[in-house]
Amino acid sequence: MKKSCTLFLAFLFLNAVLIRCDPSGPVRVERLSERVLMLTEDSPMENIIVAVAAKKGIVVIDSTGSPATAAMFRKAIEKEFARNDFKYVINTHPHWDHAWGNQVFPEAIVIGHENSLGQTAQQARSAENMLRRGRERVISLRQGLQNAGNDADQKAKLTLELAFQERIVQGLSTGFTPVPPAISFSDTMTLDMGDVSFQLYFFGRAHSGSDIFIHIPEEKILITGDIFLDQGWLPLFSGMETLDIPKWCEVLDRLFNDTDGFSTIIPGHRKIWSRDKLKMWKEYIENLWTGVNDAKKEKLTLAQVLERFPLEERYLYLKELGHSEQRIKEFHEQNIEAFWRQLLVPITPMIEQATAKDGMAAALEKCRALWREKRDECDFSERSLNQLGYRYLNQNDLPAAIELFKFIVELYPASANAYDSLAEACMVAGDKELAIRNYEKSLELDANNQNAKDMLKRLRQN
Repeated sequence: MKKSCTLFLAFLFLNAVLIRCDPSGPVRVERLSERVLMLTEDSPMENIIVAVAAKKGIVVIDSTGSPATAAMFRKAIEKEFARNDFKYVINTHPHWDHAWGNQVFPEAIVIGHENSLGQTAQQARSAENMLRRGRERVISLRQGLQNAGNDADQKAKLTLELAFQERIVQGLSTGFTPVPPAISFSDTMTLDMGDVSFQLYFFGRAHSGSDIFIHIPEEKILITGDIFLDQGWLPLFSGMETLDIPKWCEVLDRLFNDTDGFSTIIPGHRKIWSRDKLKMWKEYIENLWTGVNDAKKEKLTLAQVLERFPLEERYLYLKELGHSEQRIKEFHEQNIEAFWRQLLVPITPMIEQATAKDGMAAALEKCRALWREKRDECDFSERSLNQLGYRYLNQNDLPAAIELFKFIVELYPASANAYDSLAEACMVAGDKELAIRNYEKSLELDANNQNAKDMLKRLRQN
């Protein structure tokens, strides 16, 4: 990144967009209209904040993952608008990289979906883990810079990530306070700010349990959080075990049929989307959901469903954005499996309920009986079980997490990821010997598992 900032005008669809760097920090500012700013963090994740200067006050959508970074964004917004009357912060969902900067806007009221309520304690525990990992990553990156020699590209990459990790550490180690929504809604909500309005829609369980879309009709802007991404990530439809796919279709139909409409889609990271691109992925969801339901009625197996639905050619544009053909194939197959799982009986709620009542050991005995007797009717997918294991891990319930990861290894003994997850839980629990053993097994199953290589190197040095 150049030290000096260049000012230039780019005309897109007859709209002038002013783009510049903020010399005070890692902030790229794009003025989408007189009252709308899109601010992007200059980092590996390129987190996006949207700020709207309305008649009744400034509305900020998302707040990045560190108060240190959010403070820089606030400064840039104040400078650009020459005002500081922040009225609301809207979180598209409560994940750290979208909501952990909320405290930097103490005068503003936080708005989010009702499913994000009650997550404050969990976020605080997650912040402790992230701070620990961030400090470790800072040390590793500094060592990497020392060893980079004359490799300018590698140095630039490491420097960018180092600054990013340092901001995370700074923000989480100096009085971090998770700020949950003070105003929440269940399905839809309208925020009237005088000259501009915000139409909030619960998208349904997808990437998180509380994903919302924000439509700003007067600006023809739709803000979609982390659902529709295609640079760095692929569209994040299947982050949750239970998905509200019919709800997704309903919300997308409503938005595309809205007479006020939208022409600009702003995701949570990277680059703006077009309306046509969103429509294409809308059709992907609809076609896949219809096809999977039809296949279930025909009593096909998952293997037969995977064969029936190859990825259409038009979605292979993803290769031009740096995604390998293998990664795209895996992404599509994971979506088919996730959609298919919605037609099965979920097993993880039973595990949670039985664990709360009788403990994890008793819960897993029930699972083993179901695995023997009703395997084809229940969702025993490795991914859903692994996600539940990480929920226990993030809640610092290490015995439950370790027992569940051991169960996953029992069901999927050829999975490198299953051993990797078990190794991480053992490492967090302080069982170095068992962590090393499981990372070694993960590497034996997948020689390209870089995480296992890195963790083994660190464990053996300590």
